[in-house]
Amino acid sequence: MLLFNFKSFKKKVLNYWKFKIINFWLYLYLFNYLCFYYKVININFKNNFIYL
Repeated sequence: MLLFNFKSFKKKVLNYWKFKIINFWLYLYLFNYLCFYYKVININFKNNFIYL
């Protein structure tokens, strides 16, 4: 019984950490994407400003 409980507990913990890690990578990816997008817009804006 104890062994069974431990296994289910381990499973829950693993699922929890998997979820956390996936969330973390998702946020990281979105953050990088936004930074990249912002830089590109900034560069284009500056270039347009120079051309004007």
